[in-house]
Amino acid sequence: MTAWENLENEILERDLCIGCGTCAGVCPVDVLEMQFDKYGEYKPVLIGDCIDCDFCDRVCPFLDANPNEDLISQSRFADIEGIKHRTETGYYLETYIGHTVEEKMRWNGASGGLTTWLLCELLNTGAVDKVITVTSNNDPEKLFEFGVYSSESEVRSASKSAYYPIEMSEVIKYINKNNFKYAIVGLPCFLTSIELAKKHHRKIRNRVKFTFGLVCGGIKNKKFPNYLADRFGINKGFNELYFREKDIKQPATDFSFKFKSFSNEEILNFKQDNIHIPWANKWFTPNVCNFCDDVFAETADASFMDAWLPGIQNNPKGTNLVITRNNIINSMLSTSNNINLEPISIDKVIYSQSWIGVVPDKKKELSYRLDYLKKRNKHVIKKRIKLKKPLFFKKKIITLKMEMLTMSKKLYLSFERGEISFNEFEFKMNAYLEEIKKIERYKKNILVPARCIKNIIFKVMKK
Repeated sequence: MTAWENLENEILERDLCIGCGTCAGVCPVDVLEMQFDKYGEYKPVLIGDCIDCDFCDRVCPFLDANPNEDLISQSRFADIEGIKHRTETGYYLETYIGHTVEEKMRWNGASGGLTTWLLCELLNTGAVDKVITVTSNNDPEKLFEFGVYSSESEVRSASKSAYYPIEMSEVIKYINKNNFKYAIVGLPCFLTSIELAKKHHRKIRNRVKFTFGLVCGGIKNKKFPNYLADRFGINKGFNELYFREKDIKQPATDFSFKFKSFSNEEILNFKQDNIHIPWANKWFTPNVCNFCDDVFAETADASFMDAWLPGIQNNPKGTNLVITRNNIINSMLSTSNNINLEPISIDKVIYSQSWIGVVPDKKKELSYRLDYLKKRNKHVIKKRIKLKKPLFFKKKIITLKMEMLTMSKKLYLSFERGEISFNEFEFKMNAYLEEIKKIERYKKNILVPARCIKNIIFKVMKK
């Protein structure tokens, strides 16, 4: 069996590919190409003869045989003086809360502008020559892509969030061909693949100087923006989409989605349109996102996230939380007069991503999803947590959510083919939501009286 056939069997056939594109980027004979599948998710496709070099296998972040985030981050950070560790976050030097002093940079960024500021600072000081990050592409067939930037103005123009499939094959090839110092911004699983590539590829290891992670609760496929357009009644087509538009009259949590039509018409739709419901229930999400246990980009030199904390999140300009794991980055952040930064406890950082559900989803409910696979005699991907059997109600809800992830993609494909109407799509998906509500009501009706009886018995025994 060739390395490619192993990747097909272990990853593609089990629907465990995130579509990062690193495998295609490191292929020495350039016979792997990233293409959208029918659901709008990137997958590697063999377009030539495999020479069985094993490079594609070695960089896959979800292949069981490859080192996990614990092993990778231990080799990178464990020997740093003063480094600390938490199961939820991995290694960390310091944790901060803050934002840039420059109002324009803060306003244009997804959160507090600190990621953009740091990238510009690295360029301006010569610590790196190029920055690799995601930017809009002005192409309705591929709305976002990774770009390579060498100026502050270019980095500033790319300071927006993109909940959209993006792949790194072309920028990986660029790094191999061009001897510069690079900083890369990406999602946890993408940066894990970069670290795996650095382990086996000298040029990537020597040239990628810094990696910066964005906290992630799961990405969306290419069809998600189309679903939003259908839901909001945007029938003219669009070639630009902004996921995190801020409003000075709204708290940071009430960001909007802005579509720009081919005629440059702008349509804004706020989160109150219940878009958080399909988001939270993982509609249009790659299956492998169900089996990721890295919340805080544990292999990155620093991780950035929104400060979803009481009071702080009400500021419409946005605020960052930062985890540092690199002394150079920590020094740049802690000594600059151009950013407003304060220390914050690691507990508050974890809490900020816990109450919105990201930490519980990846650190607790993941175990239940693995149990779901085991019960169905499917391959149980190796993760850093132990399998736990969920209670009856939790088991039912997790099963329904996993079914929703799959059905949202299949049903929307049927809608695109004209086999069902959009209203039928919504009706069928809402049936899952109603079933979950029903289970939650049953749970409440059973557990609340049981808890009351338990308290009464406890009081009687105490007397």
